[in-house]
Amino acid sequence: MSTETALWKIIENLPSYLKIELLHYAEYLITKSSTLPQVEDVTVLETNTEERENWQSLSLNNLNQCYAEDEPEYSIESIKEYNPNYERR
Repeated sequence: MSTETALWKIIENLPSYLKIELLHYAEYLITKSSTLPQVEDVTVLETNTEERENWQSLSLNNLNQCYAEDEPEYSIESIKEYNPNYERR
């Protein structure tokens, strides 16, 4: 699967607010492209493969190690600066 095809498959399933965020990030990458290393060969893992599942499992396990069982839940009132572009679900 090409990088372009993989991106389109992801983008078509994103909610609008994430598409806007992705657009802003892409614009950022374009402005910073002169300082980014050029990558010509990228491997995109097919969905539902054992290798992809192994990477997802590794990522989830490492993420879980970052948070304790007694991690506090933050309320909406604890937000100091509201993001007007964020759409609540």
